[in-house]
Amino acid sequence: MKNIMKAQLLQLKKDRICRFIFIGILVVMCMLVYMLADMALSNSGRNSNYLPTGGEQAIIMMTMTTVLSQFFMYLFTAQACGVDFTDKTMNYEIMAGHTRREVYFGRVIPTIIIGTVGTMLLMVLPIAADVIIMGGWGDKVNFTDILLRHLLMIFPIARVICEFIFLTFIIKNPYIVMGISYVACILLGMNVPTTTDHCFVLGMTNINAITVINEWQSFGLGGDLHYIYETALSADFVIPTIVVSVIIGGIALLLGYTFFKNDDMH
Repeated sequence: MKNIMKAQLLQLKKDRICRFIFIGILVVMCMLVYMLADMALSNSGRNSNYLPTGGEQAIIMMTMTTVLSQFFMYLFTAQACGVDFTDKTMNYEIMAGHTRREVYFGRVIPTIIIGTVGTMLLMVLPIAADVIIMGGWGDKVNFTDILLRHLLMIFPIARVICEFIFLTFIIKNPYIVMGISYVACILLGMNVPTTTDHCFVLGMTNINAITVINEWQSFGLGGDLHYIYETALSADFVIPTIVVSVIIGGIALLLGYTFFKNDDMH
């Protein structure tokens, strides 16, 4: 299995489609960062009563980076696990003496790791750039809470990747899976829940629910505008997110392996 994993890593490193997807999404998000930062600075120039801090800009960016980075997660998973169906590479590996288990997990493990890391980078890098442009994080938003929210996203992200791995091994065509993922992202991924009730049913809504931050406005004695943010996550949200993600992700991988093990592989 180690040899298959090494070959898979080398293939993903050279895959132009995966690189194009990552760089393309990153460029789009960097453009959004510049536009939002410029808008915030321009508004503060016209109204000197309030200038958002980098932390406040990060909250605004969280929803957009989360939605856009999910496109990479879906497209990368379909390409990483599905491209070898089109050229019969998996068939040749099985004929060469590798077991179905080696062929399956030799692809699944690199896909989960690289897909999760790549998605997290696309979420974090634009926010970091925005904070730098705004002159630092500031003291309006709790940095630790936002960091923990991003770390928590690792679990539902890995879960969704496992679900799409299962889908890819059933359909065996990366481009069909990409189309399905695009439609799913439009219908579900861009639906940011206003509450966290029942958000664990789907991994996409679970990811987006992590970005939901309640805020209140208040005015000082001099009429200065202030925002108060509720950034902490309750245990009632964190624990189900982790548990449900691990269970459903594991079930998806098991179902995918069961299907692949019994597949005729024509």
